[in-house]
Amino acid sequence: MDITTIVGIAAGIAALFFGFIWEGGHAESLVEKTALLIVFGGTFAATAVSFPLSRLKQIPDELRHAFRNTSTNPYEMVDRIVDMAMPVLGKLASLFKTLHHTISIEGHTDNLAIQPGGAFQDNWELSAGRALSVLRYFVDQAKIEPKKFKIAGYWDTRPVVPNTINANKQKNRRVEITVLHHLDLK
Repeated sequence: MDITTIVGIAAGIAALFFGFIWEGGHAESLVEKTALLIVFGGTFAATAVSFPLSRLKQIPDELRHAFRNTSTNPYEMVDRIVDMAMPVLGKLASLFKTLHHTISIEGHTDNLAIQPGGAFQDNWELSAGRALSVLRYFVDQAKIEPKKFKIAGYWDTRPVVPNTINANKQKNRRVEITVLHHLDLK
């Protein structure tokens, strides 16, 4: 067992413990959104420590390049981002294989219009394409059952921050993965 695994397990257990206390010590809180967010936060932290700091510092520049380079095919941009996320997606795939819940993959964009003549007609297609790229990794590469997933593209209808400045627009270009504990897969 490597140090990353140990840190991940410790972070996950600590996150569960603190989430349990934060929610008032109720056992049902372990399956609530807050608890799941804490667990996935711990998983993300454990994944992040598996990368050298120099690599983590490159990620924002690579993301800026992927979204600013208008001469790049949009499909290539999405593929480039998915490639950068492969180590994280691989760890999530290992987790998702053990779950018996539906996993929602949701793509989002900022409010900038798509350039005419591109591969995507509009931001609806781009946001759905982002979600589909991640889904394809889980189904085609990680070999997870397709019935575990649902995808959606939300365009700019659910921003995490106002689309007023470039830094905010970058935050709104994202894919969110949510484990839905209330949907039954039977």
